[in-house]
Amino acid sequence: MNMTYADIAAQALREAAQFYRMVGEQNPEVNENLSRAATAFEAIADQLDIDPEAAIPGGGSGLQ
Repeated sequence: MNMTYADIAAQALREAAQFYRMVGEQNPEVNENLSRAATAFEAIADQLDIDPEAAIPGGGSGLQ
């Protein structure tokens, strides 16, 4: 199987989530925010695996 940019992006998001969780565990004052970001990264990675061309709900307003 050939890797796609979506595959690479999903893997990068999962690795970023792992990093955020690790940093959050060591820094209680930012743990909640980093954990929330990690959860979002994982959700986006999962969506990339399911349908890499899916539209963002709400049109992605606010993302630029």
